Amino acid sequence: MSKRKNRPPSFDAMVKLFMRQYKIPNKNDVEKIMMRIERLEKIIETTTQIKTNSNKGHSKTSSGKPVKSPGDIVVELIKSFKNGANFSQIQTGTGFEEKKLRNLIYRLNKNGRILRVRQGIYMAIS
Repeated sequence: MSKRKNRPPSFDAMVKLFMRQYKIPNKNDVEKIMMRIERLEKIIETTTQIKTNSNKGHSKTSSGKPVKSPGDIVVELIKSFKNGANFSQIQTGTGFEEKKLRNLIYRLNKNGRILRVRQGIYMAIS
C-alpha cells in the first residue's frame, strides 16, 4: 500500500480557520448586521412618525392641561414686566440655564415674538 503524502493546508483554509477560531466577522456577517440595523432604523422611523402625527397640536399632560413650551414661558414672563425685562430677571423667573435662555431669546427675537429694546432689555410684542 502506498502512503499518501500530507499536503500542507492552503492559505485560504488557514485564513478561514484563523477567522473562525478568533471569531472575526466576515463579509456575510457584516451584511447581515447591516440589514438588521436598516430594518431597526425603519421601525424606529415609522414609530416616531406615528407618535409625532398623533400628538400634533394636542400636547397635553396626563391631567389634561396643555403643556407650555419654554418659549411661551419666557414670553409670558417678559409680558409681566411693564418696561421690559433684563436677562437676569428672565433667568431667575424661569430657572433656565444661561445657554438655553440665550438660545430661546435669540429664537423669539428672530420669530418676532419679543423685541430687544436695548442691550439686555427685552419686551414682548402683543
